[in-house]
Formats: sequence, C-alpha cells, structure tokens
Amino acid sequence: MPIFGVELQSSDQIAFVTSNLTFYLSGKTNWSPQSQFQYNELIKWNIVAANTNAAFRTFPYNQAFEFRLFDGTGREVAKTSKGQANSVPFNPPQTMSEVAKLHGHITSESYPLFRAEEMFVLTNRGIYQLEVRMRLWAQVTNHTPDYEVWTHFLKSPSTNTYFGVVVSEPIKVKVVKD
Repeated sequence: MPIFGVELQSSDQIAFVTSNLTFYLSGKTNWSPQSQFQYNELIKWNIVAANTNAAFRTFPYNQAFEFRLFDGTGREVAKTSKGQANSVPFNPPQTMSEVAKLHGHITSESYPLFRAEEMFVLTNRGIYQLEVRMRLWAQVTNHTPDYEVWTHFLKSPSTNTYFGVVVSEPIKVKVVKD
C-alpha cells in the first residue's frame, strides 16, 4: 500500500487493519511510520486508507487501544492509573447497538495517542518495547460497501462475527528512556 509515495510492507511498525486501512505510529512533526520514540515524546496514531472508498468509525479513545510496554528482559511494565483507564482488552461487541455508539472519523489523519511516561511507570533507564493494537469498525473497505457487515447482524460462522469490528495486529516500537 503506497503512503507518501512509498510502498509499505507489513512490519513491526505498520499494521494492516484491513486490506485498505493501515495503522501506524508517528512523531509530533513527522507523518511517516516511526520505529523509536523517547519516553516523553508525543506518539501519534495514524490511519491511512488506500482509496477514498474506505470508511470506518473509531471507538472512543479509552476503548480504541490496547497497549503494553516491556522492559529489556521482557517483563511487562506496570501502567499508571491513566494507562489502566485507556488500555482495554478487546471485548467483542455483542449487539449492533454497541457498534452504533462509535463516533465518526475522517480517513488519513494523525491524532495524539500518548507519551509513554503518562501511561507507564518508567523508573529505570533503558530501551523498552511498546506494543499497540487498535480496534475500529470497518464499514466500507475494498472499494465497495462491506455488505456482510451491513446485512448480517446475527453471529454465526457464515457472517461477520463481530459486526464489522476489526482489531489490528500489534505494532511494536521502541521507547527509550536515557
């Protein structure tokens, strides 16, 4: 998928949410995918659509992301109270009315996610690995409406089990505390 004239490949820093929606993290002044951040640097999240027919809705901020931070030995770093409130495990929607509570969103934008120091208890210097997953409702992708999402609201193997809600693979980036 080309972004800024460059063909992107799936990697630790880039996750394809659907075949038309790409999720990645960037810095405050750079829209390109970034693989490393300072612990006090603002991290931004980005969704880029491969075409103008890809539309989606995001969850409210405190329901949209699941994130974890690991130290150099692979142990998970504790979250602050703000981190605990804003990182939630994926609980699939059980009704269409849960999906209807999502708010609208414009494609190809960049929004503040957080500074690692706000979400995690970072007491030691070192290089950490941040993993971030995003969930959203992909109502229209692949150049046409996803009629499976729009017309099949019963959960069964032959329909969209989670009413069109999709979750990205984890993005993995480094966080450095000097």
